[in-house]
Amino acid sequence: MSKQWVALRLKDMYAIKHALQLQVKSKEKRLEELENIPDIPEKEQLVQDISHESWLAQNMENEILEFREANNIH
Repeated sequence: MSKQWVALRLKDMYAIKHALQLQVKSKEKRLEELENIPDIPEKEQLVQDISHESWLAQNMENEILEFREANNIH
């Protein structure tokens, strides 16, 4: 598989970051609901998803900061 560069506008980057943050919050809420229920395989998947999506949101935040610096946006 080859890598392709994708150009995103600043507003797109913020939208992606916000959507990821909403997903994380939603999944954290679902995980809290399942906390007291034993033997639910969904819990493990939620933990993995939360970890991964949090990482993606942080990466997007870093991309936003780099973009702002590179384009002298304050």
